Amino acid sequence: MLPRQPGIRSCLSLIAVSISVILIGVPIDTTRSTTSSTEVSLALGEKVFKQRCMLCHGPDGHGNGTAAAALKPHPRNFHDAAYMKSRTDDQLLLTIHNGKGPMPAWKTVLSEAEMRSALMYVRQFASSP
Repeated sequence: MLPRQPGIRSCLSLIAVSISVILIGVPIDTTRSTTSSTEVSLALGEKVFKQRCMLCHGPDGHGNGTAAAALKPHPRNFHDAAYMKSRTDDQLLLTIHNGKGPMPAWKTVLSEAEMRSALMYVRQFASSP
């Protein structure tokens, strides 16, 4: 067994997402956000979701985005109310910050307000099937 190396998981995640993007031909924008707002809002959350999350999580947050089929595990279905209620905002923000599995880390790309706004936006999916 190879020794565990810090960062290898996030590197592999980025490679997996990159390969899926190559296969489906949709680019992921990983340039640093230029949003200067520090105010958390649903409008900002929707904007971030559509720009950064929709490719994998799908337009309605069901985890069925264009890139989802190429990712293992598949992206989270935000309509899974039981799961969403079982996670605190801090737990979900940790995943957004650091990534998990094939999901990339967004802490160097999005501002704190953007990440919190995206969380606020995806939380509302759990109230609809």
